[in-house]
Amino acid sequence: MAEMITVAQAQARALRTFWQRRDGIEREAAVAGIARRTEDAHSHDRYGPTSWRMCVRFLLIRGLDGDQAEAFLRSKHMRWAADEHGSASGRALRKYVIERDHLRGPGWLEVEARELAGETWH
Repeated sequence: MAEMITVAQAQARALRTFWQRRDGIEREAAVAGIARRTEDAHSHDRYGPTSWRMCVRFLLIRGLDGDQAEAFLRSKHMRWAADEHGSASGRALRKYVIERDHLRGPGWLEVEARELAGETWH
């Protein structure tokens, strides 16, 4: 029988895996690079540089690759997350994603990001 875990437990596992795979310098370099490449995204100014980096970090922790994270940051989801939660912050994005995990099922983020990256880059 498959082990049943909560979304929070799945996120904690993903976080541990992400942090274990990369050393701190490499991890922060990846975050900084994606944040820099997406400074021209529609929602960047609304979030501000610190919150934007938090969003990048969260998306990488959730398992998106660089292209997928970049496509998601450029998408309508960033505006919707801020609108729905009354602020443009990493916390707002996290709540938005978790709510959709419950509504659409775990894995929706990865599917959506792959589709967005495919539309953007190919």
